Amino acid sequence: MKNQYFLFFLLFPFFFFSQKNTFEDFHIRKSMNHQVIKVDSLKNERLIKKESIFDFMAKDEIFEMTLEANFDSLLFHKKKSVEYIPGNIYFRNKDLEIVDLKVEIKPRGKYRRKVCQFPPLRLKFKKKGLKKMGLSRKHNSLKLVSHCLDNKKEAKRNILKEYLIYKIYNLHSPYSLRAQLVKINYVQSGSGKKMFERIGILLEDDYELARRTDSKIVEKKYCAQDSIDTYNGTVHALFQCMIGNADWSTRYMRNVKLLRPEPNSLLCTFPYDFDFSGLVSAKYAIPNPDYKLKSTRQRVFLGKMYSDEEMKEVASHFINQKKATLRLVKEFNLLNRRCRKDVIKYLKSFYEILEDEENMATELTKLCPKK
Repeated sequence: MKNQYFLFFLLFPFFFFSQKNTFEDFHIRKSMNHQVIKVDSLKNERLIKKESIFDFMAKDEIFEMTLEANFDSLLFHKKKSVEYIPGNIYFRNKDLEIVDLKVEIKPRGKYRRKVCQFPPLRLKFKKKGLKKMGLSRKHNSLKLVSHCLDNKKEAKRNILKEYLIYKIYNLHSPYSLRAQLVKINYVQSGSGKKMFERIGILLEDDYELARRTDSKIVEKKYCAQDSIDTYNGTVHALFQCMIGNADWSTRYMRNVKLLRPEPNSLLCTFPYDFDFSGLVSAKYAIPNPDYKLKSTRQRVFLGKMYSDEEMKEVASHFINQKKATLRLVKEFNLLNRRCRKDVIKYLKSFYEILEDEENMATELTKLCPKK
């Protein structure tokens, strides 16, 4: 017995020391686990993308804001100006507090700068202001499709129809720009005088679209048809035919840009600027003389005619989206009833071609430019 007690007291320090280390290891592991959780949570927070300024403004309703700048100078130099001028954008946040963001603006586009009383603009938001709002500073540049014409009624109708085209294309392709309707109070800086109030369209940054679709923007001046994904390219070309737009070209990169979804993959297209389309029917639009068109309402198919199987696959996609497309138009109450009926009638005349399986290829071939 004494030997047992002796052995116990002899081994006790080692036992205690071992237990102490076990407890300490437990607390260390617990602490390390806690640190890992914190690091992981921070990592997850970083993975969650911050809202962009476009995300912030993207609403079901019209986003209202005030744009203040030296418009006298901008309009005087609109045909030549390539420099940004300073400005401010004001709007109310969800707490109804007035937010003031500094921006730089400049006219953009080519033809519209020549013919429009008020040109389309590019808005470049100062990153400091975006950071203060907790927004991403990465995609700080937006395109503004302006009202173009002084005729308020006609300008509004054109803008609403062009906006509708962007929304319809969202139904047909993931590679499509998001659009947001905005009501803008234009104010002359210095005097603070309100010039006018008009609606316009804000378009998301091209690189934001690339991020959303996990793609890369590809800059090209010319693009061969064989470089473009067959399905995507045909969906795009048929869509342009559907809305009666001949003011685009992948070969010469007019009103079209390119994305590469995967390394070494074929390219995907995304279009913009639809004011020359038959669906919009803007008075300043002219039929494309390259295709001997007599009216902007006249359709032309500028895509490539592939095999019957490939063409029917794309046609099936459009037919499957017909109900959603027509419903989008019917429910777009910002356009008056007469305009909506005209748009629906115009779209239905296109669906008639696709729904006639026997003659579809022949009818589309007829719409191809004559060589």
